[in-house]
Amino acid sequence: MRAIYSLVVLHVSLVLCLVANLKADVTFPGYRIKPLGTLGGSYSAAYSVNNAGQVTGVSKTSSGGEQAFLFDGFIMTELPSGGEAVMNRGAHINDSGVTVGTTFLPGSTQPVLWMGRATVFSNFGGTGGSAMGINNAGQIVGNSQFSDGHAEAFLLNGGTMTALGVLSGGDWSSANDINSTGQVVGSATIQNGSFRAFSWTRSGGLQSLGTLGGGNSYAMAVNDSGVVTGHSQNAYGWTHAYRSINGTMDDLGTLGGNNSYGYGTNANGDVVGYSEDSSGNYRGFLYRQGALVDLNSLLLSKVGWTLEEAYDINDKGQIVGVGTVNGLRQAFLLDAIAGQGSSDGLTASGPLLETNTPEPASLLLVFFSLAAFASSRFRLQA
Repeated sequence: MRAIYSLVVLHVSLVLCLVANLKADVTFPGYRIKPLGTLGGSYSAAYSVNNAGQVTGVSKTSSGGEQAFLFDGFIMTELPSGGEAVMNRGAHINDSGVTVGTTFLPGSTQPVLWMGRATVFSNFGGTGGSAMGINNAGQIVGNSQFSDGHAEAFLLNGGTMTALGVLSGGDWSSANDINSTGQVVGSATIQNGSFRAFSWTRSGGLQSLGTLGGGNSYAMAVNDSGVVTGHSQNAYGWTHAYRSINGTMDDLGTLGGNNSYGYGTNANGDVVGYSEDSSGNYRGFLYRQGALVDLNSLLLSKVGWTLEEAYDINDKGQIVGVGTVNGLRQAFLLDAIAGQGSSDGLTASGPLLETNTPEPASLLLVFFSLAAFASSRFRLQA
């Protein structure tokens, strides 16, 4: 009897531990939406928010063109054009309000910096380039084309623009973000033409982050602790958002559909992006501590909005992206309201989440644990 009792305690404890890990409640804040408006046109998209709540992105103008904008917390203003620019896109803003992006000139695209005025960088001899990220030290990353047509990720530091190279066998790379330590993330091709998420450091150079088992992966953002997010194909060919810590890429799942995409992360390791739901619609998501939740379920007031894509989250939990309101796609800013939850629920154990379902491998562990207990008990009683 003592042996049986010990086996009961051992196996039940294991099962309870596994279930506890799979079903742990995660608390989410409620959010109040702030529409950002447009520059006079019908469309806008917000791509980056800093810790002061300033936002950058792109908006259609009353003339039908597209221009980069700065939202200062109250109003949206057009960022100045540089040279003969016909269109601009804001990609990222640091905590000092310095913004980078892409300027479209006749016959070329070039990286651009906005700091009171527009400063356009030259490319590596080619006609294409973009600035995608800037850290609080003013280091800028993006991609730039060479005269032979191939493009590489670059790091602009103190006026010096350095190509970061390519992965073995590849001929293209592009950087999307840089953290305070100078770690750069992005995507690069490999010999067979597929894409790999990469991390670059001055000491280690360009290193592939691998995939979730499929052919392509992309790294979109990195926080100061080195947590990377992006999206990757899995072994079934679907694309899923991931979070990579110390080189281990974890699948974040979906909101019930086949595909999801990770775009932004903050100091806490929270991730935002968008995912297909069970009906195939795209919905913005927030991932936190193992739980993926539809942002629409966290709104304190629906006010006619559908949040379709989320692109960035700052350390205060503010989130920016694109949604639909009154039939138009426009930029939004979500303000986290501490201590207030949505009317639909706040925890990962509620009906909001698709990722609470235990993974098959975890279910197998539970099954074999119970089977081992039953088998042991049968042998002892025989």
